[in-house]
Amino acid sequence: MALEDVSFKQIVINAGVLESLVHLLDPDSPYSLKSREVALSAIEFFYFSSTTSMNILMATAFLDWVLFFLRNGEISIQESAVKAVTHLCKISEEYKKSMGKAGFMPELVRSLEAKSSLVRETAAEALCSLISIQSNRKAFIQDDHNVNQVMRLLDPNEEKSATTKCFLSILMSLTDSNSGRRKIMASGYICRLEKLADSGIVDAKKIIKKLSVHQYGASGQ
Repeated sequence: MALEDVSFKQIVINAGVLESLVHLLDPDSPYSLKSREVALSAIEFFYFSSTTSMNILMATAFLDWVLFFLRNGEISIQESAVKAVTHLCKISEEYKKSMGKAGFMPELVRSLEAKSSLVRETAAEALCSLISIQSNRKAFIQDDHNVNQVMRLLDPNEEKSATTKCFLSILMSLTDSNSGRRKIMASGYICRLEKLADSGIVDAKKIIKKLSVHQYGASGQ
């Protein structure tokens, strides 16, 4: 069955339907929301499967349209867009870099407060993945709003949620730099981290420890 799936995907790719599918995503094209959702799902299914097909896809306006719908789309297509972003993050480090440069991180931060819980949770997962790239992490830290928003949305009452785990992973990465630690401390929401640490959450304890050690070291110099 797996071989049949691969063969079917290759037949579709060889048929050259990508241009038509990407055109369906163009916000200026006269297609329905449902048509765009189907096109996005089809692209993810057929073209995320191999390096060759992905190279073809990334040479199109695909990322531009995904970013557009993440920013401006209705809930259903926002969900499809953020799932595609998360899928891309799992495929290649280069795609993470590309999305960082294309401006996805500010939109993902904004999506952390989306009406859809799926969008919120998946945006947190995507951010966590993008932050693993040093250049993305540096850009993320440079915008005060990004760090402040993650700290503000950190909920001590949701200590076991997937979103909280993603936030803590993001913050752990940020503590590797002086500027990251400073912005965490300056956020005004350090008490949220402390509550999680007091509840026995290991990552929160590690973050607090790193902040304390470096703060002590700086004051002792």
